[in-house]
Amino acid sequence: MQVNRPRRKFSRAAVTTGTFIIVALFLDEVRRRLLDFGAHLIYVNAVLKCGIGLSMLLLSLLSVSQIISCAVLCVPLLYSKLGTVIPSIMLGTTALLELFLYRGFRDWEIVCKVIITEACVTMVAIMRRDAEARVEAMGGKLMNDLSLSLEAVVRKAATRCRAASFGPPIAGIVFVWAFVAYRFWHDSGTNSEMKRVSFTLCMAECAFISFIVGQDRSPRMNIDYDTWLRRLERLSLGLFADRSKHKLI
Repeated sequence: MQVNRPRRKFSRAAVTTGTFIIVALFLDEVRRRLLDFGAHLIYVNAVLKCGIGLSMLLLSLLSVSQIISCAVLCVPLLYSKLGTVIPSIMLGTTALLELFLYRGFRDWEIVCKVIITEACVTMVAIMRRDAEARVEAMGGKLMNDLSLSLEAVVRKAATRCRAASFGPPIAGIVFVWAFVAYRFWHDSGTNSEMKRVSFTLCMAECAFISFIVGQDRSPRMNIDYDTWLRRLERLSLGLFADRSKHKLI
């Protein structure tokens, strides 16, 4: 199925939006860890009983690996050279490590957030770059076949569900709800932390929806985006013509 230029741009924008949301969530965790590094150091040492030095090394490696992975996934020059698979695997691995290290499996919202995040970083690995670049980066035929098969399954499901039609309104509702119901920055202590977890869960859901929306290949959507593009062009040309007339008058 051939995808036209406006539809390709929309798909790329949706995947990029999802990627930036996931990256923002990871960088926020890094920021909070560095701001309260001492407390995290004491906690990790108490849990693992590996000594202050090794605990500090573990936290440093965790933070540095997440920062580097996020930088690679955000900068086109980096992910075109280094690929998206390894940074995505690193982010997924560190998310699971944090889940078990901080015993987040006791909270269903944290578990859901990690599951959605793992799904998102998997889609970043297979959808962030175009097919030719991905084939070159993966090299191995087995990995490439698995990647293409998974992408085909996601695209088929997204197209059948008309994700590009229903996804953006749902993501918009979730996004607005997060800022209305979970304004954790207005609270403090335990209440703030509980709302922050709910807020980040909503953001992870928005990222997941963005990735699914970007895989809708419905022919109807191609026609819709072409129509809207022509309408915007006519509107912009009309406004420009009106301004030119006023200047001449």
